[in-house]
Amino acid sequence: MQFFDILAAAATAVAIMSNTAVAGPVNLQEVRSNDQQLHPYRCKFEVLHIWYTEPFLSSFIDPGQRAEITIEARARKTDFAIDIDGECKGTKVKGAGRIPENWFIRLSREGSKEVQFINDKPKNNRVSGGS
Repeated sequence: MQFFDILAAAATAVAIMSNTAVAGPVNLQEVRSNDQQLHPYRCKFEVLHIWYTEPFLSSFIDPGQRAEITIEARARKTDFAIDIDGECKGTKVKGAGRIPENWFIRLSREGSKEVQFINDKPKNNRVSGGS
Protein backbone atom coordinates (compact mmCIF):
# COMPACT_ATOMS: atom_id res chain seq x y z
CA MET A 1 0.00 0.00 0.00
CA GLN A 2 2.90 2.38 0.68
CA PHE A 3 4.06 2.06 -2.90
CA PHE A 4 0.76 3.46 -4.18
CA ASP A 5 0.91 6.33 -1.66
CA ILE A 6 4.40 7.24 -2.89
CA LEU A 7 3.30 6.94 -6.52
CA ALA A 8 0.27 9.19 -5.91
CA ALA A 9 2.43 11.78 -4.12
CA ALA A 10 4.95 11.77 -6.98
CA ALA A 11 2.20 12.19 -9.59
CA THR A 12 0.76 15.11 -7.62
CA ALA A 13 4.19 16.75 -7.36
CA VAL A 14 4.78 16.40 -11.11
CA ALA A 15 1.33 17.82 -11.91
CA ILE A 16 1.82 20.84 -9.65
CA MET A 17 5.42 21.55 -10.61
CA SER A 18 4.84 21.21 -14.35
CA ASN A 19 2.95 24.52 -14.14
CA THR A 20 5.80 26.26 -12.30
CA ALA A 21 8.38 28.64 -13.69
CA VAL A 22 11.09 30.76 -12.11
CA ALA A 23 12.09 33.82 -14.08
CA GLY A 24 15.79 34.02 -14.69
CA PRO A 25 18.41 35.15 -14.86
CA VAL A 26 18.14 37.01 -11.56
CA ASN A 27 17.23 40.64 -12.20
CA LEU A 28 19.84 42.71 -10.35
CA GLN A 29 19.77 46.28 -9.14
CA GLU A 30 22.48 48.18 -7.29
CA VAL A 31 21.70 48.57 -3.62
CA ARG A 32 22.65 51.87 -2.08
CA SER A 33 24.67 51.03 1.00
CA ASN A 34 27.74 52.13 2.91
CA ASP A 35 29.57 49.14 1.45
CA GLN A 36 30.99 50.59 -1.78
CA GLN A 37 34.26 48.65 -1.83
CA LEU A 38 35.21 45.93 -4.30
CA HIS A 39 35.09 42.39 -2.94
CA PRO A 40 37.35 39.49 -3.96
CA TYR A 41 34.40 37.08 -3.96
CA ARG A 42 30.87 36.71 -5.27
CA CYS A 43 27.67 35.50 -3.63
CA LYS A 44 25.86 32.39 -4.87
CA PHE A 45 22.10 32.95 -5.03
CA GLU A 46 19.76 29.98 -5.49
CA VAL A 47 15.96 29.68 -5.65
CA LEU A 48 14.74 26.29 -4.38
CA HIS A 49 11.50 24.43 -3.68
CA ILE A 50 11.21 22.01 -0.75
CA TRP A 51 10.27 19.09 -3.05
CA TYR A 52 13.44 19.27 -5.15
CA THR A 53 17.16 18.96 -4.40
CA GLU A 54 18.31 20.97 -7.42
CA PRO A 55 17.72 24.74 -7.58
CA PHE A 56 15.25 26.17 -10.09
CA LEU A 57 17.58 29.14 -10.50
CA SER A 58 21.25 29.55 -9.61
CA SER A 59 23.26 32.71 -10.14
CA PHE A 60 26.33 34.54 -8.86
CA ILE A 61 25.82 38.06 -7.54
CA ASP A 62 28.31 40.69 -6.45
CA PRO A 63 27.95 41.82 -2.82
CA GLY A 64 25.92 45.01 -2.35
CA GLN A 65 23.24 44.26 -4.94
CA ARG A 66 19.50 43.61 -4.93
CA ALA A 67 18.07 40.48 -6.52
CA GLU A 68 14.51 40.74 -7.83
CA ILE A 69 12.85 37.39 -8.44
CA THR A 70 9.60 36.33 -10.10
CA ILE A 71 8.14 32.89 -9.40
CA GLU A 72 5.10 31.73 -11.35
CA ALA A 73 3.46 28.72 -9.69
CA ARG A 74 -0.03 27.37 -10.35
CA ALA A 75 -0.82 30.30 -12.68
CA ARG A 76 0.03 32.78 -9.93
CA LYS A 77 2.90 35.22 -10.36
CA THR A 78 4.87 36.36 -7.28
CA ASP A 79 7.60 39.00 -7.18
CA PHE A 80 9.96 39.65 -4.27
CA ALA A 81 13.38 41.18 -3.66
CA ILE A 82 16.45 40.36 -1.54
CA ASP A 83 19.19 42.86 -0.61
CA ILE A 84 22.65 41.29 -0.37
CA ASP A 85 25.26 42.95 1.84
CA GLY A 86 29.07 42.87 1.67
CA GLU A 87 29.24 39.56 3.55
CA CYS A 88 26.73 37.80 1.25
CA LYS A 89 24.00 37.95 3.88
CA GLY A 90 20.54 38.53 2.50
CA THR A 91 17.64 40.56 3.82
CA LYS A 92 14.19 40.32 2.28
CA VAL A 93 13.01 43.76 1.18
CA LYS A 94 9.87 44.72 3.11
CA GLY A 95 6.98 45.72 0.88
CA ALA A 96 8.53 43.99 -2.14
CA GLY A 97 6.29 40.91 -2.13
CA ARG A 98 6.36 37.55 -0.37
CA ILE A 99 8.36 34.44 -1.10
CA PRO A 100 5.72 31.80 -1.97
CA GLU A 101 5.04 28.98 0.48
CA ASN A 102 7.42 26.00 0.09
CA TRP A 103 10.00 28.16 -1.74
CA PHE A 104 13.20 29.53 -0.25
CA ILE A 105 16.43 31.32 -1.12
CA ARG A 106 19.86 29.85 -0.38
CA LEU A 107 22.72 32.36 -0.18
CA SER A 108 26.39 31.52 0.24
CA ARG A 109 29.71 33.24 -0.28
CA GLU A 110 31.97 31.84 -3.00
CA GLY A 111 34.56 29.58 -1.35
CA SER A 112 32.73 29.41 2.00
CA LYS A 113 30.63 26.60 3.46
CA GLU A 114 28.44 29.01 5.43
CA VAL A 115 24.90 29.14 4.04
CA GLN A 116 21.88 31.34 4.75
CA PHE A 117 18.28 30.32 4.01
CA ILE A 118 15.54 32.92 3.52
CA ASN A 119 11.81 32.27 3.28
CA ASP A 120 8.50 33.76 4.42
CA LYS A 121 6.65 32.03 7.20
CA PRO A 122 3.15 30.91 6.20
CA LYS A 123 0.47 33.31 7.45
CA ASN A 124 -1.37 30.58 9.37
CA ASN A 125 1.68 29.95 11.61
CA ARG A 126 1.60 33.38 13.22
CA VAL A 127 0.94 33.39 16.94
CA SER A 128 -1.32 36.10 18.27
CA GLY A 129 -0.97 37.16 21.88
CA GLY A 130 -3.88 37.58 24.21
CA SER A 131 -5.05 36.84 27.67
